[in-house]
Amino acid sequence: AIRLRTEKDIWQNLHEFPMHESQDPEPFPHKNFLRELLGVQPYSVVSQSRVYVQQLTHQTIHGQFIQVSIPKAVSIPGTFMPVAKKDLTRYAFPRMLNTFLEEEIV
Repeated sequence: AIRLRTEKDIWQNLHEFPMHESQDPEPFPHKNFLRELLGVQPYSVVSQSRVYVQQLTHQTIHGQFIQVSIPKAVSIPGTFMPVAKKDLTRYAFPRMLNTFLEEEIV
């Protein structure tokens, strides 16, 4: 699932996956995040990516991607829309997400 960013920042009008933002460098508690996102829907973690780094003028962004498999379609809160893996190349993403998609998905 992806959504279009509408916030007025450098990623405006680019797409993103559901994400968790934190200032904390500790390992990401993905089980809690996924439970909040998916509710009681069963899921399995398919893979966890390496840490990607994007240097901006005023900060360094570190990102890690967790691929999840779910047995059936699920409604994700907010403005997210389901997109087939093969169709992800049709959407504009921030550089870090494009790098991840090129290396591990598409």
